[in-house]
Amino acid sequence: KIGFNPSGLLWAGGYTQDNQFGLTMDYQEYCWKVCEELSRDSRYEVFLIPHVGTTSTFDDATENDGAACKKIQDNYPEMKVLSEINTPMDVKGYIAAMDVFIGARMHATIGAFSSGVATIPVSYSRKFEGLYDSLEYGYLIHARKESTDEAVKKTVEYIRQYETLQSSVEQSLKIVREKQDIFRQHLLDDLNGK
Repeated sequence: KIGFNPSGLLWAGGYTQDNQFGLTMDYQEYCWKVCEELSRDSRYEVFLIPHVGTTSTFDDATENDGAACKKIQDNYPEMKVLSEINTPMDVKGYIAAMDVFIGARMHATIGAFSSGVATIPVSYSRKFEGLYDSLEYGYLIHARKESTDEAVKKTVEYIRQYETLQSSVEQSLKIVREKQDIFRQHLLDDLNGK
């Protein structure tokens, strides 16, 4: 099961609709090509998961991931759009049920990652690199460094080796727990006047 979160914001070219974030890839083309690759392989069941926007109307607002999902599904009707999402827990539940998750929404990738899902973040800002570098997780697509074809090729390779990604997520989650333990101890020390 592959969850794919196409970002409505990147699909539109940012709020300014003129490649506001300075991507070196064509984001729409990236989405189309990844979906084309996935549609060719019968092993994959693809779920298009909106993380931001109105899922009931799929309106074409700049922020709306649902509109991008619907456009993709119009060309790939076998791909399921998860439209009955009412709460953040609904989204997290769907994401956690995936084997692989591809996303350009940082909080969606965090939801996948924290659930132990093989996660492929599509990074368009330093915040992605900062977070995942601090967790020693190197399976990012760099939308401001890579060409469309490079990004598609890496995404498909990562999907094929998803068990390696899952193992890397597990190692990274150990780092998270270690950092939490250190923070907790510092907090207790401060509260106890040490």
